[in-house]
Amino acid sequence: MSQNVAWKNVTIANNFMFRVVMDKEETCKPLLEMILNTRIKTLRYINGEQSIEVVLKKKGIRLDIFAIGEDGTAYDIEMQVDARYKADLGKRSRYYAALRDMTALKKGKSYKHLRKNYVIFICTFDPFDTGRGIYTFQETCQEDKKLILQDDAARIFINVHGDKTGMSEGLANFTDYVATGKVADDYTRKIDEIVEVHRNDDRLEDMYMFYNQDWLIAKEEAKAEGREEGRAEGKAEGEEKGRWESAKEIALNLYKEKMPVEMIAKVTKLTIQQVKDLVGKAAVL
Repeated sequence: MSQNVAWKNVTIANNFMFRVVMDKEETCKPLLEMILNTRIKTLRYINGEQSIEVVLKKKGIRLDIFAIGEDGTAYDIEMQVDARYKADLGKRSRYYAALRDMTALKKGKSYKHLRKNYVIFICTFDPFDTGRGIYTFQETCQEDKKLILQDDAARIFINVHGDKTGMSEGLANFTDYVATGKVADDYTRKIDEIVEVHRNDDRLEDMYMFYNQDWLIAKEEAKAEGREEGRAEGKAEGEEKGRWESAKEIALNLYKEKMPVEMIAKVTKLTIQQVKDLVGKAAVL
């Protein structure tokens, strides 16, 4: 499913809309509670599209929604809309979880300080082609399937078109809403109202337009796979420089239009400090 949809037709199944709608405790917490079938007291930290950069030359990631519960449990929720890459979802979820652990454990700390970690992919396609509505993976012993590795990690894949068996009524209603837009309860009605409000927000529409430019859509995985092994490093550096120059130009143009620095950073995928530095230099010139 393409993300290049006219703003007036964008639904919650769109990555951008999902991020702006779920970037609040009042919308994110109920969804997590339905998926995990548990109560969450509070989410003390929610961040839409958090960037995790690791060691130089290693692949960084951008998370759709990252939240931390009051007890320290980490939740990464991703909207997956492109079935062409479903064969890589398992490894993608593994990498996301690994990077979260790398950034969560400070040097010298014991492994007991690792947070509980949930990586949740909401898919507009069946990731494993069995018709299930929800797939939950935890490490188990191959010799004794009843023995589960107590690593406090789980990866969950939701197929919004799948069988609702085992789902709560609320989660079944939400997956139907993602798949069809049908409102069936108070929660989906609330989400639908928020989506409609956002569709009428001109500033968000501008952000969405920039987000949909090719270099902003996070297609680096596909580009990287298309490069020949051993490709000249200079050319790759040239491409990176080109992306940086494009980001700078857009950042400065948005600032001239009075867009807040935080929004500019989200749109351009620059850090807030990088945007501030650019704006500061432009003011001097």
